[in-house]
Amino acid sequence: MILVVQKNNTFVGHQKQKIVESYPVNQRNKVKRVPRRGHYDRETVHRILDIGCVAHIGFVVDGQPFVIPTAYGRSGDRLYLHGATKSRMMTNLEEGIPVCVTVTYLDGIVLARSAFHHSMNYRSAVIFGKAHILEGAEKEKALFCISEQILKGRWAEVRQPSEKEMKATMVLALTIDQASAKIRTGPPGDDLPDYELPIWAGVLPIHRSYGQAISDPKLRAGIPLPASVKNQLQMNQTASTNLRRPEKSEVAEFYWGYVEKVPGNDFLQVLRDASSSMPQWFEALDADQWNYRYAEGKWTVKEVLQHLIDTERIFNYRALRIARGDKTPLPGFDHNAYVPASNANSRSPESLMAEYRAVRAASIVLFETLDHETLNQKGTASEKGITVRGLGYITAGHEIHHLQILKERYFNG
Repeated sequence: MILVVQKNNTFVGHQKQKIVESYPVNQRNKVKRVPRRGHYDRETVHRILDIGCVAHIGFVVDGQPFVIPTAYGRSGDRLYLHGATKSRMMTNLEEGIPVCVTVTYLDGIVLARSAFHHSMNYRSAVIFGKAHILEGAEKEKALFCISEQILKGRWAEVRQPSEKEMKATMVLALTIDQASAKIRTGPPGDDLPDYELPIWAGVLPIHRSYGQAISDPKLRAGIPLPASVKNQLQMNQTASTNLRRPEKSEVAEFYWGYVEKVPGNDFLQVLRDASSSMPQWFEALDADQWNYRYAEGKWTVKEVLQHLIDTERIFNYRALRIARGDKTPLPGFDHNAYVPASNANSRSPESLMAEYRAVRAASIVLFETLDHETLNQKGTASEKGITVRGLGYITAGHEIHHLQILKERYFNG
């Protein structure tokens, strides 16, 4: 895989900016429709590929396009595909023809006030490359990878492929030459006059979950559920419990509006996605836009970003204190006093973005380490009860809220 490594060795205080590894961008993989939703870094693309196990493979044979759904596995910079040795897709891909692979994960239906602005929240990845055939140990390793992508641990529980079965199966490795991801999150974006219409609008979340395992009718008596299935069901239960949306009793009423802005039941994924999409949105601004305020006495764009950073730091501090069992009531803070004291307008956009990335990385690491019991811990902040989980959702929703204001009031969409 060819990588463009963007290195910025500029130091902001003692914080060195993270090196970002991105795929090369040209007309083939550049996101043209709503380009701010495009992502080209390996981490984002790989994270989307690792969610699922079914891809759609696009290729052309004798001028006829085909798109075939198939299982896949990812290891490093490769996608592994398998199929019958005589299948049309495998025999043509084996020749090294150009391939386009797409993987899409649907997160929600976005219901706007107008039919035109209905949309979907999603994560998608588009991969370009060429495939080559694998044999021997590499072939077996690839089949193991595909099996693990579908259900981790299953390969070790079953009979391994026979020599005849291996001969009947072709396995290809597709090296990723170029890729892009596209992500949409958040509420609908209606035309300003439509916000006054008496029409419900919002997001209908979509979640992937596993139901109870159904035994084969021909299963011999006494064979228990295997570890791979038990583990998957346990992970499914843990994820739905840990990251579920908080009840109203877990969050102060004046914060509930932020919680409602978070799509789905996974605030942590929203924070991860924003760690890529927010910097891209801000870094597309020019110098005048960074210093713009839409009315006298309102914050500049720099000050809005500084407010997001400061607030996330404080919410993280609250989450840490409560997660560690600290029952001390935590004081509130006056953001109208914090922003002028921050001197954000004297800072460069680069230094603000470096701080944003550092704080967001800390947020993700903090919440990733917390289990169900810890996320349920309840404390007191601003004289109101709040759970650790509630603070996670408030952090994500607060950012969505301010980005929506920036788009609507500062830059008119």
